[in-house]
Amino acid sequence: MPPSPIPDAYRTATPYLIVNDAAAAIAFYKDAFGATELVRLADPTGKVMHAEIRINNSPFMLADEFPDMGYRSPLTLGGSPVSIYQHTGLRPAFLWPTSWAASRPGRAAPAAASGCHSWGTS
Repeated sequence: MPPSPIPDAYRTATPYLIVNDAAAAIAFYKDAFGATELVRLADPTGKVMHAEIRINNSPFMLADEFPDMGYRSPLTLGGSPVSIYQHTGLRPAFLWPTSWAASRPGRAAPAAASGCHSWGTS
């Protein structure tokens, strides 16, 4: 049998998010969702060219925007039609952005910290 084209621990489809500040988004995902950072490749200026994180058993890829190459973040585009849903078993009272921001004084609002992608939990 030929080897699978899908790497181990990945699914058939994996989200790839383009964000305005990938380092801040990764920090947010770690803090808010307990994400594990797997890979981060940055250019000499620190911009993230490619990163991979895992939230529970779900892998995500992300990078900073590079408008010259056509990769623009929701912040640059004025919003995103993308929403990401996480099954957590937590009560739905944990709503964005009010509960997250209220429980973390002085922190950025999730929409900005997460790269302006909408997140929901169940």
